[in-house]
Amino acid sequence: DGEGKKISKTLGNFIPPEEIINEFGAEIYRLWVASENYQEDVRISDQVLKTLREAYMKIRNTLRYLLGTLEGFNPSSDRMEAEDMVAMDRYILHQTAKLVERINESYETYKFHDIFHQLMQFVTVDLSAFYLDVIKDRLYVNPPFSKERRSARATLYEILSTLVRVLAPITSFTCEEVWEHMPHNSDDPQSVFMATFPRFLTSKYGDADLAMEFQRLLATREAVNKKLEEKRVNKEIGHSLDADVSLKVGEKHPSSSALKAHADGLKEMLIVSQFHIEFVDGEDLDIEIKRVGGAKCERCWHWSETTGNDEKYPGTCDRCSTILHKLKVEVEA
Repeated sequence: DGEGKKISKTLGNFIPPEEIINEFGAEIYRLWVASENYQEDVRISDQVLKTLREAYMKIRNTLRYLLGTLEGFNPSSDRMEAEDMVAMDRYILHQTAKLVERINESYETYKFHDIFHQLMQFVTVDLSAFYLDVIKDRLYVNPPFSKERRSARATLYEILSTLVRVLAPITSFTCEEVWEHMPHNSDDPQSVFMATFPRFLTSKYGDADLAMEFQRLLATREAVNKKLEEKRVNKEIGHSLDADVSLKVGEKHPSSSALKAHADGLKEMLIVSQFHIEFVDGEDLDIEIKRVGGAKCERCWHWSETTGNDEKYPGTCDRCSTILHKLKVEVEA
């Protein structure tokens, strides 16, 4: 019917598996099995399978992106202790640890459809809409061996290593392929199916207090993004990097302590060229956004009054020209 075909032995209605595999592939078929709640009526249709194909491509592209960011990464020497990592990285690893806890429980109770939905929530919301977006500046602009970039790459490795293990029972062929190409320790097994489940994450990265602080920060980010969207609609800015954002935070505002603790990381979270924060009496949060001044840096795309100051690298801002001079010295050395 229009809502999809109900699979039922009593009715004798079914779609031969080979038809699905021939048209959509075995991974989509496996994903469909995992995504359905077998305790209720199970439905299948072209639309259901097309939606699952989109979900699969989201997962696959995320794994592919993570692989790309880890070129040259050596787990034996490049991983970092949690206390040495950037706070945002520790937060996303806390989220990863909580994801593993929920998935482990779902595997043990045979709630496979919950695993699918939890993974899609994490990949779509925590990674694509937040973390992978905000760390691009650190990955592509910072010097290769800066602490901030090393922290991001160590985090991406932990996320990839986690996702490929928890996804392996569902998207087996994809995860085995990823396992073949990702960085490894010398004692890692040859197959993902011989690897252990990543249950250690909570003891290493679990931090409920930090997670609470970042929930406050994300609420502030959402409020700022709403204002940025209004500016875009009014044609006052295009990209968020066109913006200069100023916050006035009341000392009694619920997010005040979190904003104070992580003020240095807010510019990265907001993906803006200029950011200012001031703490005042009261309990309000005032957001002011204007178009940023200066010129656009050809390297980092941030707008700055310092762009063009360096004769050797005239299209760059002070931050990027400093990095380029340092990299040149390291190469010549």
